[in-house]
Amino acid sequence: MTRPTRYSPTAIWLHWSMAAVIIAMLISGKWLSGLPDADPIRYMAAQWHKSFGLSILVLALWRLGARLVRRAPAHPPAAALWERMAASVSHLLLYALILSLPLSGWLWVSASPLGIETRWFGAFVWPAVTLPFIDLVAWEHSFAAAHYWLGTALIALLAVHVAAALKHHFFDGDDILVRILARRWLRGTLAALALLTAFVLIGAWNWHRPVSAAPAQDVYIGFEAQVMGAPSSGQFSQARIEARYRGAALIALSAEVDTGSYQAGDPQVNDALRAAPWLDAAAFPVAQFDSTLVTTTETGVQLQGLLRIRGIEQEVRVDLTRDGQWLEGALQVNRHDFGIGSEPYPPGNATVADEVTVTIRFQSSP
Repeated sequence: MTRPTRYSPTAIWLHWSMAAVIIAMLISGKWLSGLPDADPIRYMAAQWHKSFGLSILVLALWRLGARLVRRAPAHPPAAALWERMAASVSHLLLYALILSLPLSGWLWVSASPLGIETRWFGAFVWPAVTLPFIDLVAWEHSFAAAHYWLGTALIALLAVHVAAALKHHFFDGDDILVRILARRWLRGTLAALALLTAFVLIGAWNWHRPVSAAPAQDVYIGFEAQVMGAPSSGQFSQARIEARYRGAALIALSAEVDTGSYQAGDPQVNDALRAAPWLDAAAFPVAQFDSTLVTTTETGVQLQGLLRIRGIEQEVRVDLTRDGQWLEGALQVNRHDFGIGSEPYPPGNATVADEVTVTIRFQSSP
C-alpha cells in the first residue's frame, strides 16, 4: 500500500489544535502550581487546567483514530536508519505521554478525598473514575507524582520534537515540516486557534453567567451541647441565609445570626450564653459563615468556607442534604477554637462540653 506524501487535512488540523491546547494546558498547570492552596482563584484555575487536559485526551483519541484510517507519510529516503528509528520511538512516546498525562490527572482528582467535581469549561460535570475493588484515595499521592513527572517528560519530549522538526527543515532541507503544515499555513493556524478560542469562550460563558441571589426561607440555625452531662439545645431567632445560583447550580452561600437572639428556653441560660465569656453579644453581635467552595454531591452539596464567631475565623466544612427545596446539615465545632467560654471540659465535671453541634435547615431554590 502506497503511503501518502502529506498528512490529511484532518490530521493537520488535529496536530495544530492539540499543539495549541497542550500549550494552554501547560501554561495553566504552571499557573495553578504557583497558587497557594487558600487562594480563592485556585478553584477556577484548576477547572481551566482540567478542562484543557481532558480536551487533549479527546483530541488525542481522535488523532489515533484518524491515524488508523490513513497512514502517516513515509520517512524521507535520505534519512538514516537511526533517524527513522528515533522518529518512530519519539512519536510513540509522544502519543503515550499525551494520553497518559491527562489520564493521570483524571485519576488524581478522582482519588482526591475532597471530592471536588470537574466541570468541563463549566458546561457539564466530567465524571470521576471509579474502579471496583480499588481504593483510589490510597493512590492519590502516587497519581499526583505520576502527573508531575509525566508533565515534565512531555515538556522535554516536545522540546526535542520541535528541535528535530526545525533541524529537518533548515539543516537537512527535507519536507518533514512541510508535510504537517496546511497548504495555506495561515488557514491552518487560524483553525487551531479557533478551536482553542471556542473552548475559552465556552468556559467564559458558563463560568460568568449571571449570578442570582436568593434569600433562603424558613431558616433554622441552632446548636446542641452537653451541659452538666445532659444534652441542651437552642436556636437563634434571628438567622439569615443567602444562596447564590448560576443557573440552577448553587455556587455560594452566606449565613449569619444575631448572637443576642439565642433562645434556649431558660431565661437565665439565655442571659449567661449571650454575655462574656460566652457569645458576648454586646461586643460581637453577629456570627457569620461565608462559603469559599461549593461542591455538588450525590445527596446535596458540600460547603467549605470560613466561620467567624467572636471575631475569630476558622475554616470549616459541612455537608448539606437536599430534599426538594429543603437543605439540611450539621457540623461539629470546638467552642474553644472561637474563644467561647472559659475552661475546657473535664470528663465528669458539671460544665459545658467542648464539642458543639451546629444544625442548619432552610428552604432555597434559584
